[in-house]
Amino acid sequence: MTTDRYDAIVVGAGPSGSTAARELAAGGARVLLMDRAKFPRDKPCGGGLTIRASRLMPPGYEGVIEQTVYAARFSYKQKPSFERRSEQALTYMTQRRHLDLFLAESAERAGAVFHDGERTDSIERSGDGVLVRTASSLYRCSLLVGADGANGVVARAVGLTPRYTAWVALEGNASDGESVRQWRDTIGIDVGSVPGGYGWLFAKGEHVNVGVGGWETIAADLRGLLERVSRFYGLSADRLENLKGHALPIRRPGSPVIGDGVMLVGDAAALVDPLSGEGIHSALLSGTLSAEAGLRFLSTGNGLGRYQDGIESDLGKDLLFSRKLQKLFQLTPRLYLSIVKRSPRVWLKLEQLVRGEAGYDTIRRDSKILGPLLEAAGTLIPEMGLRR
Repeated sequence: MTTDRYDAIVVGAGPSGSTAARELAAGGARVLLMDRAKFPRDKPCGGGLTIRASRLMPPGYEGVIEQTVYAARFSYKQKPSFERRSEQALTYMTQRRHLDLFLAESAERAGAVFHDGERTDSIERSGDGVLVRTASSLYRCSLLVGADGANGVVARAVGLTPRYTAWVALEGNASDGESVRQWRDTIGIDVGSVPGGYGWLFAKGEHVNVGVGGWETIAADLRGLLERVSRFYGLSADRLENLKGHALPIRRPGSPVIGDGVMLVGDAAALVDPLSGEGIHSALLSGTLSAEAGLRFLSTGNGLGRYQDGIESDLGKDLLFSRKLQKLFQLTPRLYLSIVKRSPRVWLKLEQLVRGEAGYDTIRRDSKILGPLLEAAGTLIPEMGLRR
């Protein structure tokens, strides 16, 4: 078996992996992007592309947007809801089968080689590089990027173990034309009924996505929770299609994302937002940051530490504040929902947060009350998910 040589191999062609491959290739590296699935493929995900995430997308991403969201309809424990609307777009809705294919093809256009339908069987260090073996081929690289999700093969093979709190979600799709029309520019968020998280309804082009997500301790109850949320939104859980469950890894501060010639990005690095459960923005940003550090590593033999530093400074602080805010919110979700309903100022801040015009840290600094509460929440309220 001959060995094909690349400067960098990226395992996993989700948003983080394809972004890393695209930016590495654009910087002159010879890159192989691999994924075990044949594209296009579905992926468990609500499919929300936030405005701030869209700023990290390559040109032409508008073609995979199916709905633009301007409003949110909030409810507490599936009781009567209220709506908050914005004059500006709050977020976009897409499907991962379209988004991920677009990003992989963007990486190809930048010069990366894309092998879909090729599973990584083993990874081992060899000399000054890494050997990646599949059923049909053997590859060698100087830099390996793990973008293969929570519990991915790359992290296990190189002994790089992210520390995180595990959450879980279950979702499905309903091809209901009336619901698509009713919710076409609005998302539904139900809080209080899912411990540690929320239920949702997101409209896509031809179907609605309904799901629940929260602490991993509720895993056995997910189906029942999904049935109740579905009924609340006027849907039959029995008619949901493409029912899928997935893990949401919530990074613990200081968790390693680099090893010897190896970087972890996206869900493989446990970069999911603790409050919203959204991970596409962190995936795109980590892919970009990893490529910057990777190009320096390929040219100098060092520099991966800059990626760890970048995660801590660019993402870590925001995710830490989000974690504290999530703890605080889960104590009394009804109270905070009432504040969102009655306070235009709080809704404005939430709009800015969702669009990426303000970060969690900015909101903390602007509030004389929220800052101390967040610090207390981080110290006094225990983690309810299972820690790894």
